[in-house]
Amino acid sequence: DVIAVEKTLFDDVIAVEKAIVNEVVLVEEGLVGLEKGIEKTIEDDIVSFSRGFTLLKGKATETVKPRMVITRADERAMDEKASDVAEAERMLDAMQDKMEEMEKNKGPFGFFRKLFS
Repeated sequence: DVIAVEKTLFDDVIAVEKAIVNEVVLVEEGLVGLEKGIEKTIEDDIVSFSRGFTLLKGKATETVKPRMVITRADERAMDEKASDVAEAERMLDAMQDKMEEMEKNKGPFGFFRKLFS
């Protein structure tokens, strides 16, 4: 009986030790799995973030380029308008000069003054 009890106790201890070893192994494997999963998730997040950022940068560049083109077109239009305004001002000045000339040549001897000037 003593031998039987000792054998049972010994078997129980071995069984408990095996169970503990199996638990530790499972926990370690679980931790390793978790760690790898976390690393993979982080890697995937970084990759998708980088892709997203690159796309965003690309979109921003695409958006800026047409704006720059539009701005250049606006600049040209403004330059053309400015030259049109300058031309109109020159014409107005010329007309004013003509009016002043005509004003000067008015009067009783205006025709002769113009003739001999």
